[in-house]
Amino acid sequence: MSDARTVIAKALREHTRVQASLHCSELILAALAEAGLVIVPRAPTEKMVDAGLRASEAQSVRRIYFEMVRAANEQ
Repeated sequence: MSDARTVIAKALREHTRVQASLHCSELILAALAEAGLVIVPRAPTEKMVDAGLRASEAQSVRRIYFEMVRAANEQ
């Protein structure tokens, strides 16, 4: 799975020829985070599935979702 920073930086390089594309990708991700948004993979990773299964013991869909998103964004 590609890191969101890498994907954003590559797109910026290819479409804008910006040398500081990695810095720009960090700014974009920071703006998304400030807005309460995150980027997660289309299909859950094993880490996300494990986090969801652990959270499912609480039987809360919100808790399961939160734990899966948290696991997706751990570095």
